[in-house]
Amino acid sequence: MRQSRLLGVGQASERERERETILRYMAATRKGRRVKAVLDLKAAYDRVPRDTLMQEIRKRISSNVTAMISHSLQESMFTVAGDITKTKGYCRRGVAGGSPVSPTLFNILMDMLADMIIGLDINDGLDNAMRVNMFADDVMILGHSKTELQSMLDTCTEWAQEKGMTWSVPKCTVIANYEENPVFLSGSRMKHSKEAEYLGVSN
Repeated sequence: MRQSRLLGVGQASERERERETILRYMAATRKGRRVKAVLDLKAAYDRVPRDTLMQEIRKRISSNVTAMISHSLQESMFTVAGDITKTKGYCRRGVAGGSPVSPTLFNILMDMLADMIIGLDINDGLDNAMRVNMFADDVMILGHSKTELQSMLDTCTEWAQEKGMTWSVPKCTVIANYEENPVFLSGSRMKHSKEAEYLGVSN
């Protein structure tokens, strides 16, 4: 489920979007997607690549709206307080904390990950959108098997490498009743548990 449908970019009301997500999750579980992984990004809002995000915004949003928000994603200059040399630095990452537009901008970046997961060639005969749910920087992916789950985790690793984002692997969890056939994210083995904290729709 793309975040833009969940968090305000669209016509449906918040209650309708929540209901749609719950129904998709229930359908996925009933149809055999019982292996889950809950993922968390490290310092997510601070690491957003501004240039990459701006390119994607130009594809998705009208030129008038793009022009209105482009200033918030421009390269910014800073100096360190107390630095007598007044050395200047440049910030090319992150969305503004506290800005009302930042959550939507961040969601656009996360939509790029959702598109990659949904686009995977996994012949399971089910709605591909059932593979992923998102809430802010928390991600839940669902699969039939560890093999299918690993394929999606590999995609998550690839996306993070491409965008310069980092998964907080110690906070990421595979939800399963058994631990054979370990799975990996960003080169690290993920922990297993029978439950995990997830801020979005869960069971």
